[in-house]
Amino acid sequence: MQFPWHTIQGFSGATAVGALTLVGLILIANGFATNLLPAIDVYSRTATWAIVVAVPVLASSYLLGLISMGTAEALLIRCRLIDAEALIDDQVAVAARGDSIGGHFHQLRQEAELLAGGSIGLAVFAVGAALSAWLAEGWRRFLTSIALAAICLAVASISLARFRHTTAHRLALAARTKTEVPTCAP
Repeated sequence: MQFPWHTIQGFSGATAVGALTLVGLILIANGFATNLLPAIDVYSRTATWAIVVAVPVLASSYLLGLISMGTAEALLIRCRLIDAEALIDDQVAVAARGDSIGGHFHQLRQEAELLAGGSIGLAVFAVGAALSAWLAEGWRRFLTSIALAAICLAVASISLARFRHTTAHRLALAARTKTEVPTCAP
């Protein structure tokens, strides 16, 4: 059973990851088209901007978030940092156990996916900040530090995602081995 707040958290998490990735992509684009941010500023002052752009940006952010999360999971599997078979087997094992274990398992997996996807968003943001540092002389040191901080956060995010996947896997292993819940004898 999936609780309604899991859906809301999944949507908002994927949208947040996508928004971070989108900002990074905009910074990268601005590195090559230096008039991009001023053009966005001019268009954003029009009355129709919020109506015409709000929904597509939200939808694009959600889509970019899903792409970032999927890409990160694929990279983790490819680098053998998580086991693809365990991802499926654990889901099946936990589904048979019940809502308490299943709820915690799904929360851990969702957090792992968000952390992994966030690492992609942070990496893209780091590239965008580095390109902006190259262009903005007065901001070079600040933007370079932001790029380095984003890289450090991306590495930490990957580490935490792997930790969350490992914790979820351990929970699934416990669910497999404890098929009966002990009861108190009268």
